[in-house]
Amino acid sequence: MAPSNHKRTWLIIGIATAVVALCIMTGCLLLVLTNYTISYTSSSATVGTIMKPIVEFFLVIAVGLFPPVFGSLIYPNNREIQALQTNVQRLLSNWVIPIGQIAAVLYIVLNHPLGIHSIGILTGDVDASYTAILEGTSVLILFLFLYAKVLQWRQRKSNQEPKPFDFTTPVAERIIRYKKFWERFSYAIVLFFMVVGEEIISRGYLVLFMGNRTHTFIPWIIISIGFTIVCHLYQGKGINLILFHTLFAIFFIAVTLITRNLFAAIVPHFLFDLMNAIRTWKLFDQQNKKPMESIYSTREKGFYLTFISINFIILVGVALLVPVISVKVG
Repeated sequence: MAPSNHKRTWLIIGIATAVVALCIMTGCLLLVLTNYTISYTSSSATVGTIMKPIVEFFLVIAVGLFPPVFGSLIYPNNREIQALQTNVQRLLSNWVIPIGQIAAVLYIVLNHPLGIHSIGILTGDVDASYTAILEGTSVLILFLFLYAKVLQWRQRKSNQEPKPFDFTTPVAERIIRYKKFWERFSYAIVLFFMVVGEEIISRGYLVLFMGNRTHTFIPWIIISIGFTIVCHLYQGKGINLILFHTLFAIFFIAVTLITRNLFAAIVPHFLFDLMNAIRTWKLFDQQNKKPMESIYSTREKGFYLTFISINFIILVGVALLVPVISVKVG
């Protein structure tokens, strides 16, 4: 690694570490102040009840923030390590992290009086959820349209020619390594869990749950934006990408707060990532002038079909259990 790149990497690591530390300290301070006030207004308050939300916050930070942050810092400079991993290993590693994130948040909110409603998972009014999804998707399309127009305007102003699609970016490299149908289908499933894990922490837990718990939203909105930026550093550290993720985070926070429904962020976020993956695969196949591969070993096919079946069972089970849980807890 060149000396300039080495210094730049350590500078970015230092900034990311400072952002993470600031987020943790701010969150703990808000929780301490909130629970300190509660201890004076409630005669039943104990050390356990005061420390419980702080420990929960650290649990979410541990499973939700540290893995993607370390991955964001390590990935761009150690691509040879990523190349050594098989597609199965990459799928499983990308799948396990969001499963842990979702489980940790659900464990916390199920002990809350409002249950899963406290993070914007509303099961009582299906029409409201559909409306929230439609609103979130429509506004996202408008946002992306305006963003594309701004980029086109900047290109025309600087007399730049449209650049060909870059398959060497970290996001594209992660997508194009899956060249067969069942690999891509499995990646789409993992992508869904990754989106749910990110949204359930950054918008559901940090903004809705912690905002209502501490009776203040602005600090948690800032922490959520910082969480989104740091977790996407693996995609690149240019100012344009950071600005895009900042606007992206602000958009999803806004639709979540307006609708008070987490599905308004989850569905459009997943559709955006899925469409990007499909577009990348299509361009990659066209460039290589060959259709999607379809030859599997028996072991490969067995793994992918088993993996898809397990995730299908999980999704069906969650869909059946969520209404029951919301009724009992809510």
